[in-house]
Amino acid sequence: LVKDKYTKEYAKKETEEDKKTAEAVEEVKKAEEDDKILVHIFNRAPTVPNCSPFGLKLETFLRVAGLEYKCDHKKPMSPKTKKSPWIEYEGKSIADTTLIIETLAEKFESANIDSGLSPEQVGVARAFRMMLEERFIYTMIRERFGKANKATLAKTIMKLPGVPNFLQGFVRNLMASKMLKR
Repeated sequence: LVKDKYTKEYAKKETEEDKKTAEAVEEVKKAEEDDKILVHIFNRAPTVPNCSPFGLKLETFLRVAGLEYKCDHKKPMSPKTKKSPWIEYEGKSIADTTLIIETLAEKFESANIDSGLSPEQVGVARAFRMMLEERFIYTMIRERFGKANKATLAKTIMKLPGVPNFLQGFVRNLMASKMLKR
């Protein structure tokens, strides 16, 4: 009886110590993750790294800059702007890819892709980027989601991860109609 009592007390103390150790490990992991860039982005597609051109832009930038990042596919849409991609870094959430790149360029020297350019070249690069992002995106949406390309879309680009096969066509058509209305 006495032996059982001490065994139970010892087991209880050991369990409490295990919990404290697990909590300490979680705190260390969280601190390490705070230093990393957490990118909230759509899942990968079978034939392209990312279905979103802005997601592709951000991931390419992070790779070129040599920055460590971790992808989170559970919450691809920003709670504030309802757009994807967005990042969490140092406790802040940043939603626009251009703003993300500018913020990271201020923090990391390797991320400043305009460092070797003259002010004139920086202006030309910005104008070209804005033209592509603000105008060309609608051409790409029409090409990707237009009626002529629905079969191609279904077979190559848009096998939606996490969506059952029997719902693929319905979800794809719903997405296409929303994008074309935009």
